[in-house]
This record gives sequence, C-alpha cells and structure tokens, in this order.
Amino acid sequence: MKTKYITHVIPNTKYKLVNLNQVFANSHIELVKNIFENQLSNKSIIKKYFYHTYVSNICKCIIDNNKKYIPTLLFNSTDEDIDLEEQKIFDKFIKMFPVQNIVTTVSFEYFIKSLDDGGMREEITNIISSNQDKIARKKFYFSKIEKFCKKYELTFLDKKFFGDIKNKMLMI
Repeated sequence: MKTKYITHVIPNTKYKLVNLNQVFANSHIELVKNIFENQLSNKSIIKKYFYHTYVSNICKCIIDNNKKYIPTLLFNSTDEDIDLEEQKIFDKFIKMFPVQNIVTTVSFEYFIKSLDDGGMREEITNIISSNQDKIARKKFYFSKIEKFCKKYELTFLDKKFFGDIKNKMLMI
C-alpha cells in the first residue's frame, strides 16, 4: 500500500516540501512490525532491518513526490518523538541523498504557515533554488547511499534499485 505523506507545494515554484518526520514515524512503525512478525532478536539483523526500512522509505517518498514538482525534504530535528541517537542517524541519512533537504527546529505545519509571508516564501525559495542548482550541477547519483548500503550489507538496495530511482528523478 502506497503511503501518503504530508506535503506542501510552495506557490509559484517547482518545489514540493515533504514532511520527513512523518516518513521516519511510518518507517519506525514498519520496523517494529517486521521485528515482531519475524521474531528477530539478533542486534545486527535488527540494525540491517532498521537501515533497510528507513532508506527504502525515504527513496519511496522521493519517488512518490517527484511527479510535477521537485521534492524537498523538511526535517524537524527537535521533534519530541526523536531521541538524540535517532537524530544523529537521520541527519546522516538525509545528507546521503542527492535531493534538497531542510533541517529546521519548528514543526512542518508552523514552517508551512510561515510561508504565508511573501518575503519569507521568497527567501526560502531562493535558498532552495540555489542549493538545487548546486545539486543539479553535480552528477545525480546515489553513490553515498549505495556505499552505505554496501557497508551494512543491505542486499535488496542495490545499484539497480538506485538506478531506477535516478531515472525517475531525472524525468522531471
């Protein structure tokens, strides 16, 4: 089943903000369900499940929100549901993906309300545009996340998986 994430299209732009905290929350639920269904107790296997679930769901989120607009991941690092250790892992994850991301200390809803101010919206759009140009100038590869998956032996997340994502991202 395809998960619908909370998103917001910035008016008069080609950018769509995606609530990454919701992606992490759904991934956490899926992870716990997998652990109980498969009766896992080995820490290294649980860690692999953790990484696989989160990386896979971020990729799905990127693909699902890449129809008409360029996805921009918005992450609230001070969310009360995220502990310090998870925050470090999530910060590491979002830097590996070749998509625009914004780390903030306010909720997704508050950030969206702040875009009602025209000046704020222009400022955010300019920041996203300049960073997007930097990303676009680089080769659009998932090499960092591929290395991460190889390091932790996440076999289902292989070059073909990331190649498919790359092709879908380049279609916009």
